[in-house]
Amino acid sequence: MWCLLALAAAHARSVSAVSPVEHVTTLLQDLQTKVQTEGAAEAEAYETFACFCKDKTTNTDTEITTQTLHVASLEADIKQLDGSIQELTGEILQYEHDLDTMDAEQTAAADLRENEQADFEVARKDAEIATSQLEAAIESIEGGLAFVQVQSKIAPIVALATSLKIAPKEVSLLGSIKSSSANADVLGTLDNLLQAFQARTSTLTEEEGAAKTNFETAADNKRTEYDTAKDSLSTKQGLLATAQEDRATSQEDLTETQALLVDNQAYLKELSAQCEARAKEWDQRSTLRKDELEAIGTALELITGEVTTQASATENGGREALAQKGKKPLKKVVTALFQDVKEEPYVDIVSFVQTAADTSMAARRTRVVDLLASNKNARIAALAVTASSDPFAKVKTTIQSLIERLIESAQAASEHKGWCDTETAKGETSRDYRLADTKSLNSQLEIEEARKAELEHNEEVLNNEIGVLNTVLTDITTQRGEEKEANRVTIQAANDGLAALRSAIKTLEAFYRRAGRATVAKAPTMTTDSLVGADMADAGTSAATGESYQGGQQAGAQVMGALETVEADFMRTVKEATDAEAQAMRDFASFSKETKASITNRQTGLSQTQAELKTTTSDLEAHMEDLRMTQGLLDSSLETLEKLLPSCMHAGTSYEEQVERRDAEIASLKYAICIMDDDGTDAGLRCEGGGEGAAETAAETAFLQRK
Repeated sequence: MWCLLALAAAHARSVSAVSPVEHVTTLLQDLQTKVQTEGAAEAEAYETFACFCKDKTTNTDTEITTQTLHVASLEADIKQLDGSIQELTGEILQYEHDLDTMDAEQTAAADLRENEQADFEVARKDAEIATSQLEAAIESIEGGLAFVQVQSKIAPIVALATSLKIAPKEVSLLGSIKSSSANADVLGTLDNLLQAFQARTSTLTEEEGAAKTNFETAADNKRTEYDTAKDSLSTKQGLLATAQEDRATSQEDLTETQALLVDNQAYLKELSAQCEARAKEWDQRSTLRKDELEAIGTALELITGEVTTQASATENGGREALAQKGKKPLKKVVTALFQDVKEEPYVDIVSFVQTAADTSMAARRTRVVDLLASNKNARIAALAVTASSDPFAKVKTTIQSLIERLIESAQAASEHKGWCDTETAKGETSRDYRLADTKSLNSQLEIEEARKAELEHNEEVLNNEIGVLNTVLTDITTQRGEEKEANRVTIQAANDGLAALRSAIKTLEAFYRRAGRATVAKAPTMTTDSLVGADMADAGTSAATGESYQGGQQAGAQVMGALETVEADFMRTVKEATDAEAQAMRDFASFSKETKASITNRQTGLSQTQAELKTTTSDLEAHMEDLRMTQGLLDSSLETLEKLLPSCMHAGTSYEEQVERRDAEIASLKYAICIMDDDGTDAGLRCEGGGEGAAETAAETAFLQRK
């Protein structure tokens, strides 16, 4: 094909009387007319074939549908008849079994009745014999027969009555008669026994009649039931025969219908194959011909329009030079701002310690009055006056009372000291913990407040930088748009003609390349005795040929060669402006990419800063609340300790000082008593230093015993 294109191009260049565009236009118009004429003739032929396919397919489809439904109906009927036959067969077997059962029951009932009748005859004869013998015995007794002879006649009657359990009283009386003088009694007894046997005979006769009537009634009912079952059996056998005949008829009809259905399906399959092949062939040829006409029409529209206009302008030398208005791309100036954040150290907690002082003991015995007078306890000091006036009478009693009170006071002070120590320890522990928590929270709040201020500053800086970069990018983008529009207007004047020409070339080239490779499915084989082929011949149409339509390749090659000659005139005009626009696009793309990257980086930093600022603010608020709560707990601990001071501290002295003072007072009092009790034999040596000789006073001993 490309050899043909080259020949066509050479031919186009050799024609000088007609311009290349006019020559291309003429070639396209001639090709368009030819394609339209051939397409109309082929469309008429296919219309006839399509009508044939439609009619035959519709009729065959109708027959297949009818036969399919008939087959389904017959199969359903056969299935129903099979069920009826199976059901009737089961019912017939059941009726036959029932008739056999009724025959056996009637035979058993007849045998039973025969046995009952035989038993009745035996009993009736026994009663008649007994009656006859009784009448003869009575007649003999009335005729004067001897008692011995009468006994011989009565004995078998008595035995029979005993075996039959008839008139046991009379039988007993007859057995007790031993002499002829009792004939009168025998006659009465025999007369009663005769009546009993006569009643027995009557009862047997009635029971036999009733049994006979019942048997005959039951036998009649059984015969009626038997006859009914036999009639039903005959009816079911007739229905079974009818169902079997109907099934055979339906099966024969089904076989015939299925054969016709297979024939029609085979015919429809062959017809569908032929129609589908011809339809595909028609679709290929008509579609490709339509595409060819569209390609030719598009090419004609482009050639006679924009291409002709631009070709005329080019030939007349009216094309103006292009003006480049692009500006140099601006250099990006982006600075990154970072700040380091330093944390402040935590404040150490100060601890406090306390110390206690020691005290000394009192003086010796010789200065007891001075000791009492110099004592800080007013009550003990008052004893000095008493001791100077009457040291051995009232003083010892008073001293003993004071010792007892001091001991009680010591014990109460010890208990109060334990309570104070416990409560004070609790308060101091709570105070120390709350104080440490308060200092820690204060340090944390200072760090978070500093970080918050730093983050707020960073947020402001990043927002400003993003605003500046967006403004710069917007301004440069606007300048680039103006530059692009100027280039577009410049290029379009020269590019429209080339674009239209290339579009025409591309349209035709794409079509004729695709058309040159176009194929269609191979036409299905048709036998000489095919019914479809015969029907086609009768309808005056033909089957598919298996040949594809590939368009007017030779004429298309001539057109393509002529278009190549026109194309070269437009290419030089476009290149300069296109290169300039491409360079401007590259410069702007680079600037835009770098600027957007800078904006994105700052937006990411801003998002992270805002997120951290939100977290820091939340932490700050939470820690402020924690500080308020901790400060409240610290105030509560300090208040508790302050409340303990009045009850646990005495005039600025510690508990140890109070204990030491109290012990000194007690020792002084004991020493005084010891001295007062001293008889002078050992010159007061046993009281020196409160040693072993200083025994407990009676008051102290009594107090300890009470405790």
